[in-house]
Amino acid sequence: MLAAQVSQHCYRQHFAVEALNPDFEWNIDALAGHFHASGNFQSYFINQLVPWGELAGKPNEGHAAIADFLLTGASAASLTANFDTLVEQWSERHKTALRGALDGTEATQFTSVARPLLKFHGCMTRRRKNTLWTHGQLAEPEVQQRIESCRAWMTMNLPGKDLLIVGFWTDWGYLNEVLANLLETQAPASVTVVDRQETDHLKEKAPGLWAVLSGSQKFSHVQMSSDEALSELRGAFSEMWVRRQNTKGSEIFADEIGGDAIEETHLSCPAVGCLDLYDIRRDAEGVPYDRAARLATPDLSAGRVAYVRLRLKLAGAVEEGPYLSLNGRLIRVVNCSNMSISRMREKYNEAPSGQGADLVICAGATGRGTTEDIVRGGGSNSLVGATRGGNVTWATEDDAFAELGL
Repeated sequence: MLAAQVSQHCYRQHFAVEALNPDFEWNIDALAGHFHASGNFQSYFINQLVPWGELAGKPNEGHAAIADFLLTGASAASLTANFDTLVEQWSERHKTALRGALDGTEATQFTSVARPLLKFHGCMTRRRKNTLWTHGQLAEPEVQQRIESCRAWMTMNLPGKDLLIVGFWTDWGYLNEVLANLLETQAPASVTVVDRQETDHLKEKAPGLWAVLSGSQKFSHVQMSSDEALSELRGAFSEMWVRRQNTKGSEIFADEIGGDAIEETHLSCPAVGCLDLYDIRRDAEGVPYDRAARLATPDLSAGRVAYVRLRLKLAGAVEEGPYLSLNGRLIRVVNCSNMSISRMREKYNEAPSGQGADLVICAGATGRGTTEDIVRGGGSNSLVGATRGGNVTWATEDDAFAELGL
């Protein structure tokens, strides 16, 4: 729900009890201010009127992008006026306990897991009664302390950064004012505002903030939806990541194989979707698909994965999603640096999801593992094991290349 929709819901829920100023229906600041002034803000407005269930939901691609940027460190931080926990939920579903920070102190403390997710309005699951809704709360000591803590953190961490402001033009006008005052002396490197609304409407809605942001030397307004813009940005980040990985793979190829320079077509990023690119990144890190990628840039072991993929492409393999298809075999290449195949298979105890590869090449694996892993199946001399993902062949680079005739 947008802030205005929450306001309308609360207004109509309360209408049978008390006739309110009709201007309150779409103005969450004014409506919450009414209950704050009457003394029943927490007990009635927060606990009974606010439709907290409607603020919950399923993370979309925008939330996934934010979580990805924070977990890898691709972005310095994410500041949000949303109460929901959708970014945190996406992270939890990928086995990472990212926590939303409610003040500057927590934003600093929580960096051991990810870059800060600073929720300056509050959180629907943490200290809900102290969520920030209206001007009247700004005089409360606890709210003042939290806002000043956030302000101090922003002052320390925002100067010189590239700012991406996504769907920010909320109905909390005072927040626009606070941010305008804060940014006026910060001199960001660039400012990009993403909002579907026309430029003239944004200027009218928050003239002070617009003036500060548009005064940046590098300023642009992109008319897109939030989740569409963030998903596109995540795709571009993943493309850059994979190109860097392929460059490292070509360097390994030159050292081990030699020969002529690799054609650029083999080093370019596969023409696949954002989610497939994310799976390629996870395979390059050696991360199962039920977990999150954590590297902002590929390391040397990720380059080893690219080297194996390059060998396959030079033999005629074509990209099929995050996998490669060669001679009727669907092949997945995963980072198995300094790990035995038996340990790798145990780590990749993934639940089945769609069409999986029938050959997994463990780039950088130290060996076949225990003798119990070596069984005959499918009519060929292969490492075959029944995992939760199906009957899949797991092999070292040398075994796989020999089996494929490379």
